[in-house]
Amino acid sequence: MKSINRRVVAADARKTEDLPMLEAQQKNMGDKDLATLKPVWLPGDAAGAKARGILKRMIAEEEGP
Repeated sequence: MKSINRRVVAADARKTEDLPMLEAQQKNMGDKDLATLKPVWLPGDAAGAKARGILKRMIAEEEGP
């Protein structure tokens, strides 16, 4: 039963803490591409950043000139 309570608390924290922060961040970013904002990359961001770069290249190749 305690694990269920922990999940409920964690889900509530995501709504009350994470969601407002993420919404404000998205509002500040607008429609800009993440790479153009010159973010600070932390070591844990490397895989996601590489994947975004690969996907961006693949989409550009699909769309053509």
